[in-house]
Amino acid sequence: MGGAYEITVKVYPYYGAHNSYGIDEIMIRISDRNELIKFKHLARLKSVVDNLIYRNLCSVIGLTI
Repeated sequence: MGGAYEITVKVYPYYGAHNSYGIDEIMIRISDRNELIKFKHLARLKSVVDNLIYRNLCSVIGLTI
């Protein structure tokens, strides 16, 4: 049960209620000393306006994002 674990998490950060601005990947090591190993920005939405248009379009056609 002991030892260290490395976990990679894909994160969709946002601001406000539902305004996403990209996708990040974070790798952390869980042990007696927790560490951030790697951070990588995978994608960035073009703009807040593009994001809002995309979200509105998805809601109109019934897609869950």
